[in-house]
Amino acid sequence: VPSPSTVPSTAPSTGMAACGHDGGSAILALSLGILVGAAITHVCSRYMPGVPYTPTLLLVGVLVATLKRFVLTAEGSPHLYASLDAWEHIDGHLLLRIFLPALLFNDAMQLEWHRTYRCLSQCLVLAVPGVLISAALTACYVRWLLPYEWPWDLALAFGSVLAATDPVAVVALLNDLGASPVLTMVIAGESMLNDGSAIVVWELFFGMAVGAFSGSPVALLSRLVLGAVLSGVAFGSAMLYWISLVPRRLEHHDQLIQAAITVAGAFACYYVSEVILGVSGVLAIICAGAECAFFMWPLVCNRAALEHLWHFLEWLFNTALFELAGLIIGGRCLLRVELSWNPEWAGRDHDSGIDLADLALVGFTFVAAIAIRFIAVFSLLPLLRRLGYGFS
Repeated sequence: VPSPSTVPSTAPSTGMAACGHDGGSAILALSLGILVGAAITHVCSRYMPGVPYTPTLLLVGVLVATLKRFVLTAEGSPHLYASLDAWEHIDGHLLLRIFLPALLFNDAMQLEWHRTYRCLSQCLVLAVPGVLISAALTACYVRWLLPYEWPWDLALAFGSVLAATDPVAVVALLNDLGASPVLTMVIAGESMLNDGSAIVVWELFFGMAVGAFSGSPVALLSRLVLGAVLSGVAFGSAMLYWISLVPRRLEHHDQLIQAAITVAGAFACYYVSEVILGVSGVLAIICAGAECAFFMWPLVCNRAALEHLWHFLEWLFNTALFELAGLIIGGRCLLRVELSWNPEWAGRDHDSGIDLADLALVGFTFVAAIAIRFIAVFSLLPLLRRLGYGFS
């Protein structure tokens, strides 16, 4: 879920062209980023298996932002500088439309019906009441303990951002340790569902904060949620029907067609739902992916090949996303530091930068987010013990 400063609320997305880039320059940084990710995977998988992959990518992105700010110049390295600058100033809507469909559809497509059926109630408890509790407590923390004086609607939007979880590193660790698949299912399923619930809460309160929404919150939530479910089921059904028409297991072209249907269908589902229909694209893509997970695999020509394709896409998009996150965060932090050192900029307002005091508050907010997550989960423990497989 993006931050308020990342996603503009009114103007249509213009992509990288709005920053003066032709779009083609972005290919260089993307290619180098993927190669760096491959090198990190190569080293960590062989020599440092305990090093978490995604935080390492984030640090790499911050390092690249530092090099861009203090070492690279537009005159000395014009192609690399322009490519990094294009990604650093990528439009927020374009960012979501590039990365979310593949990552969410892959997670939803890996669901197993029997475990999902038994764990669904626990996942829903953590993803709906849990997200609301976390968002509300985070909003109280922001209002009462941070010095920003945000209004309640913006504080609740910020709380919804921190309420979403990313289990990539945790699930990988659980798989390596041979932990219970039920526990892995609950963590991964809750994360996937709270992506949908958190972004609905985000759209509601951030729309109220910027004045882009006026009306009944119940009507908005009904449109976002019910419309997304209908859109996702429609796309999932269309994908399943087409896949059923190309069932020849020994025919290479049928395997290619099925792979193309899942990849292109995921991106089309998100775009049509989010942009054209105005409903939650996240919920729509989760519904479409879950429908495919439950009914698609008996129709697939080569399950192993399709799973390998989506595993590669997940690695590819996660690698680019976390490196990009480090580049953007590092660029904003270094901009503020550079401005604070330059006497010519003294006394001016720099909303796009991050102060050194903000960096200290990041640490306190991290600890607060962990504590709030603890409170949200344990306050729901009586329910979690009685649902699904139960919790100890």
